[in-house]
Amino acid sequence: MRVILFLISASILWAKVHTAQVVPYEIYTIKAAVSGKVIFSALEKEGSYNEGKRLIQIDNYVDEIKLKILRQKRKYLSKMITITQKSVENAKRTMQIKKKSFDRIKHLRTKSQYEKDMRESEFLAALQNYLATLEKLRSLQMQLSDLNLAIAQTDDILQKKKVAPKGYIYKMYVKKGDFVSPGKPLLDLADTSKAKVIVYLTPEEMEGVEHKSIYIDGKKSNAKFLKIIRVPDSEYITQYRAEIEVPRPKTFGKFIKVEIR
Repeated sequence: MRVILFLISASILWAKVHTAQVVPYEIYTIKAAVSGKVIFSALEKEGSYNEGKRLIQIDNYVDEIKLKILRQKRKYLSKMITITQKSVENAKRTMQIKKKSFDRIKHLRTKSQYEKDMRESEFLAALQNYLATLEKLRSLQMQLSDLNLAIAQTDDILQKKKVAPKGYIYKMYVKKGDFVSPGKPLLDLADTSKAKVIVYLTPEEMEGVEHKSIYIDGKKSNAKFLKIIRVPDSEYITQYRAEIEVPRPKTFGKFIKVEIR
């Protein structure tokens, strides 16, 4: 019994106390997807929760005009396709009539060769007109497909130029007048629904860490490991980085004492 008590007491004495800061569960960096000049930046929203309202706007003047023109072209092209579809139907009907007329007399001995040639010529002309009109329709349909793609691409650019995330705005990096290029950080968005701390464990703490309890401010807790890096940290070369989920505080940034034993 004394040996057991000694071992328990020793584990408590040897347990390292980590002082760690409670931080948001995750921080996401939103980066620019397109280049352009920042014409609006709600810097005052830093440190507050955003309900999906616009925070950053990259100049979209030319893109708005381009999208308007493209949509007008699509409207006109759609009308042209409708008209051409009717022309194709009429040309096909005419071609079928001419073919039927030619087929009816081409083997008749009572009809002159001249009349047969005329009917055949009319049929071939109608066939050529039908094929040409059909080709025109297909060309217009291809143009419409290309136009729809251009509209989708322009609309995508416009959406990327408006940054309106939902969540806690941890930090904003750009102000009005700045020029951004793809990949430049615009803001940090924090997941404040949960909280965590980061600690660096010693080799002794790593031994059987899966079966150990986590104590917070001297009390055993229900906190759990989110991540344990089993390779020595590049900065703290003799320790191992671990992330622990802890109860969400009213205010982030407070320091707590963490023990693994």
